[in-house]
Amino acid sequence: MSCSLNESTSVIQETDMPTFRYLALGDSYTIGESVPAKDRWPNQLARILGSDGLQAEVTIVARTGWTVDELWQGIQEYPPTGTYDLVTLLIGVNDQYRGYPIDGYREDFHFMLNKAIEYAGGNPDKVVVLSIPDCRRSLASIWEDVCYVGRADSPCCKRDSQVSLVLGDLGILCKLDS
Repeated sequence: MSCSLNESTSVIQETDMPTFRYLALGDSYTIGESVPAKDRWPNQLARILGSDGLQAEVTIVARTGWTVDELWQGIQEYPPTGTYDLVTLLIGVNDQYRGYPIDGYREDFHFMLNKAIEYAGGNPDKVVVLSIPDCRRSLASIWEDVCYVGRADSPCCKRDSQVSLVLGDLGILCKLDS
């Protein structure tokens, strides 16, 4: 028994979806220490993009415990290739934890941010910097900051049980359940 498609039938396979190249740079927050690979937040974002019709090609350069300098060493060891449609950068908690001077961090972070912009083809609009999570803050106080930044018609300004963020002008909606 064999199966064949009628020539007039149009089939869109996953590989036919537009490819969205995404580079995630960071430390344990990016790599998801003790989290299955499918649950790392960059991979969750890729699934969201997939549901919106974009096939995300995800490259993660991250390791638990990395400082900004160690991230740069990792990038040199595993250099990203080509230009990315989105680059995220989440790094710094280990610089803080190790008690490194803030001035050194500021300089190193500025360097890494410029590298992220290079990987985004020189377009800073394609780079998203994520801050170190502040676990001392309540979801409600984070909500206020998100809504302050968001537009009045943004989904994040409707109070419900989720915080929603829109990443740049990409129209990507991410939800963090409370």
